[in-house]
Amino acid sequence: MRVLDTPSARCIPMMGYFESTVTISSSCSSVCLSCTSLLLCGSCSPTYFLRSDNMCYAFCLIGTYTDIQNGRCQPCPSGCLSCTSNSTCTACLTGNYLQPNQLCSSSCAARSYGNTLTTRCEACPYDCYTCDQNSNCLSCNSTQDFRSLDPLTSRCVPLPGYFDDSVSVVCGQCVSGCSVCSNGTFCTSCFVDFYLRGDQLCYSTCLAYFFANRNSLTCDPCPYDCYTCTSTGNCLSCNDTVDFRTLNTSTSRCVPLTGYF
Repeated sequence: MRVLDTPSARCIPMMGYFESTVTISSSCSSVCLSCTSLLLCGSCSPTYFLRSDNMCYAFCLIGTYTDIQNGRCQPCPSGCLSCTSNSTCTACLTGNYLQPNQLCSSSCAARSYGNTLTTRCEACPYDCYTCDQNSNCLSCNSTQDFRSLDPLTSRCVPLPGYFDDSVSVVCGQCVSGCSVCSNGTFCTSCFVDFYLRGDQLCYSTCLAYFFANRNSLTCDPCPYDCYTCTSTGNCLSCNDTVDFRTLNTSTSRCVPLTGYF
C-alpha cells in the first residue's frame, strides 16, 4: 500500500500504513492516522489524541490537555494538576495555588493569600498588604496605602495624618495639623504645636477665651472673666469693649471696669 512521493521519487506508505521490511507496507493501528510501527503512532485519527508514549487515545491523562488543533496531548503549565490549555489551569498540584491569571504558583501575589482548602489565591481584607488564611494582616504598605501594622489587632491601621474609610485600600489624608481624623475634615487629635478647636479642626493657635493645652493638644476654655489666659487659669488679657473688664495684675483676674459689676 504505497504512493509515489514525487520529490524523492520513492514509493512511500499510504496514510494509515507504515514502512516494514517486506515489500508490502503494514497497516497502522485503527486509531493511528500515521505510524512508524504497529505500536508507534505519528498522528491520530479524528477524535483521538497522541500521548507521550506515541499511542493514540480518546482522552488525555491528568496533567495534560487535549490540543485539538494538533491532535496531541500537551503537558499542562508548571504547577497545574489539570488544565484546558497551555495558559489555563483548572486545578493545582499540592503546594500550589491558582492565580487570577489562571496559572498555578507556590506563592500568591501581594494582597492575596493561598487558601489551602480551595488551593486558590484569594483576596486579603482591604487593609492588608499580606495576610493569613484567617484574615489577619501579616504586613502593611506604608508608602502606598499609608498604613502600619497594629500587633494587638493584626490590622493595618492608618499612619498619623491619615484616615480609614473602611472601604478603600489607600487611606485618605487628614486636613493640615490633624494626626487622627475620622474623615478629611473632622479631626479627633492634633500633631504637636497644633490644637483642636470646637469646629473639630486643628490650628496653631487658639481663639480668644481659650488657651492651648499642651498636654491634650486641645483649645480649652479660659475662666469666664479672662479674654486670654494661661493653662493654670490666670488671665493674661481682658476685653474692655465687650466684657467691660480690666486686668488686675496682682490677682491675674479680669475685674469689672468702674461703673460695672
